[in-house]
Amino acid sequence: MPVIESSYTCHQSLKNGHLQTIIPFFIRRTPKHEFEKRTLTTPDGDFLRYYKSSTNSPLEKKHLIIISHGLEGNGRDRYIVDMMKKFNSHGYDVISWDMRSCGGALNRTQKFYNAQDYHDLKFLIDSVTEDYVHVSLMGISLGGAITANYLGRHPEAVNHKIYRGFILSSPMDLNGCSVKLKTEISRHIYRHVFVYSMRKKVIEKAKLMELPVDLNKVRNIKHIDEFDEYVTAPIYGYRDGYHYREEASPIAHLEKIRVPLYILNAYDDPFLSEESYPYELAQRKSNLYLEVPKNGGHVGFIKSPSEKYYWYEQRILDFLKMKI
Repeated sequence: MPVIESSYTCHQSLKNGHLQTIIPFFIRRTPKHEFEKRTLTTPDGDFLRYYKSSTNSPLEKKHLIIISHGLEGNGRDRYIVDMMKKFNSHGYDVISWDMRSCGGALNRTQKFYNAQDYHDLKFLIDSVTEDYVHVSLMGISLGGAITANYLGRHPEAVNHKIYRGFILSSPMDLNGCSVKLKTEISRHIYRHVFVYSMRKKVIEKAKLMELPVDLNKVRNIKHIDEFDEYVTAPIYGYRDGYHYREEASPIAHLEKIRVPLYILNAYDDPFLSEESYPYELAQRKSNLYLEVPKNGGHVGFIKSPSEKYYWYEQRILDFLKMKI
């Protein structure tokens, strides 16, 4: 499928990836919307919390969308609840979920979450899809990497009800993105957003159980790649942070994905490296759709405050309705 020429445009003042990334954090409001909170027990004795938002006017072929949040987010993030409400209005049921240690409650096992570990997503899909004909997956940022790994690493084991996948602002090569985040401006703008909460959760969990980490090093973590080195690697058995990022990157597995997959990554995304725009693969793989707007930042794509939908929300709906 040829690379899709993007139709996204924004005001001149928003042609900056950092502004597009930061502004929605301040201007987006959580809509009034009801959903059910449910909990599953995972095969390893942990818990998985998810949120279900059902429509009163389902599509003729009942269709579920499962949304996976980004780094240090949760299934009740403002933008996710907003999407739930909008997707419901188009006849889709929606489920979002909390990755381990996200959502306000520490999980019961040593493991947290990482880009390669898609097993909770697989367990959720296999547990909640009985009543549906079609199930589509949407992953945001790290959740997009997890979604791509689920679809590509063992495509023969993907649930047969999976209809389409859509990943937004998602890293395809984690080592490349790690380098991108080390730029001076990114280090100062974003490191505290993620690192503080990640570091705090490790220290809190260490009070409840023994962890294979050096807490002195954990307390001094200042960058995400140090978290990979001192927390993710020892807990999951990687040699070091580089090895984790190399093994967890979805880029090598996109080729094997069998369902239609749409990748929407802005070229000015401050988190993404060049490898996150797989042009050559999209041009020769018929079920891979790649759209790379020049602007949009990281989960931004702001057009106008008067717009009912964020631009990427409409792109998701368009893709689900597209005849392929």
